[in-house]
Amino acid sequence: MESTVPAYKRNVDKKLSIYKGSTLNNLPEEFENFENITKTLDKKYRDVRGEKYWGLKIAVVVLTIVTAMAMYQGMKIANDFEIYKMDSDKRFDELKKDFRAEYLLLKTKSENDLESMKNNVQSDKDNLIKVIESQNEKIFELSGWFKASNNLFYKGFSEKVEYQTARNRCQQLGARLISTGFRDPAVRREIIPKICIRNIRIWIGLNDIEREGIWVWSDGEILTNIRSIPWRNGEPNNDGNEDCGEYLWRTTDDGVNDTECYSHCAYACEKAFS
Repeated sequence: MESTVPAYKRNVDKKLSIYKGSTLNNLPEEFENFENITKTLDKKYRDVRGEKYWGLKIAVVVLTIVTAMAMYQGMKIANDFEIYKMDSDKRFDELKKDFRAEYLLLKTKSENDLESMKNNVQSDKDNLIKVIESQNEKIFELSGWFKASNNLFYKGFSEKVEYQTARNRCQQLGARLISTGFRDPAVRREIIPKICIRNIRIWIGLNDIEREGIWVWSDGEILTNIRSIPWRNGEPNNDGNEDCGEYLWRTTDDGVNDTECYSHCAYACEKAFS
């Protein structure tokens, strides 16, 4: 029998039945399941944050504390090192100052000691030279040399020789024919009695061999004032060829005379001690 339900009603029922059989019909249940999932996830999130995984949290806290302590210790070490470095620099500067002061003190002391030593050595050397000179002077005196007030030594020789021979004999002794002491009146008066024999002529270091009238002493001095020495009366007269000077010591009319250089006279030498 054909249904008496109208066609539009049948379409509505069909659509309604389709709706009832669809998943939309289960929406409240699915919403409830979604809520449960959300709650589960939130619970797990809270567990991770600290409720269940407390060990991880402690580890994080410990790591944070250890890191902070390490940073603090590092800063403390750096600060201590800086303080130590500043103290070391200060001590090093003080040591440098002390060392420099000690060095300067030691240097000054060493220089003073060296100077004192040099002075002592020089003093000892001077004293030794004086002793040697004194001993040599005594030896000279024992050998017939006389030390005059001008610190030169004089000795007369009785051997009668020509002028050139007398000059050579003095030179062999490291001396010269008397000249320096003879020019000085005070020294001349001092040495004549020591080196001369009365009435015996001696050669002195005076001649005009190179140029007539230009009298030269054996020490190189030129006799500029002819009357500055005691010539005998009327001398020098160059009687013939008289180019060498002799001295005669006697009571009257003593003095210097020019005579031939080949004459034979005694002689006197003059020597500086060295």
